[in-house]
Amino acid sequence: MAQNLISALLSGEAIAEIQQHLEGIKSKLPFLLSLSAEEKAALLILGNVYKPLVNKAGEAVEHYPQILSGTFNINEFKQDYALLKAFETVVRQVRDLAITVEDTNTAIGSDLLSASFEVYGEVQKHKNSVPGLAALAEEMKAFFPKKRQKVAPAK
Repeated sequence: MAQNLISALLSGEAIAEIQQHLEGIKSKLPFLLSLSAEEKAALLILGNVYKPLVNKAGEAVEHYPQILSGTFNINEFKQDYALLKAFETVVRQVRDLAITVEDTNTAIGSDLLSASFEVYGEVQKHKNSVPGLAALAEEMKAFFPKKRQKVAPAK
């Protein structure tokens, strides 16, 4: 194989253990939501631009609660604010893990596709000399449609 970015094994036991840990993590986060695209589109999104505003609002709620109307739920704001601060570390770690998992999956797929091209070449080379290989060669050939040759325009 010309390309081999990753060489590893993942046992069934390891997969079961990983799944168990992931379920354990989910159980520690019972408040997780799954939002539809429409629901997300309707939400205000807290990004880096507005985080300082949220921090200043947290200061205001903490030091000047008397300025807020009676309908403003101070306890809920404080709870959400504390959750955001605590959850940011978890989000960062999960995001980093997801990126490395996706990158690894991409590398595995790339290794296999690259190797499959090599295998296809060998199948094509030996399809007439190895019994049964011609049928497989024909099935594999479907992934390589011939390109139309451009006809030169008449002058």
